[in-house]
Amino acid sequence: MAGQNTSLPIIGRMLGHKTAVATMIYSRLSLDPVRDAVERAVAAMLVAGGQTKLLTNGGGDDGQE
Repeated sequence: MAGQNTSLPIIGRMLGHKTAVATMIYSRLSLDPVRDAVERAVAAMLVAGGQTKLLTNGGGDDGQE
């Protein structure tokens, strides 16, 4: 519901929470929304650059010998 812009007070009332704090405890929708946003941005950049996966320094082809 929060992902569809329903306000937390309304969600709290629907769930029978007595305080706004109780609703806020459960309102976190993703473990790490910043990481999710970065991953989506990186995926879009890879597609735009013609890549299919992220290359890392640990074992990818970085062009150096």
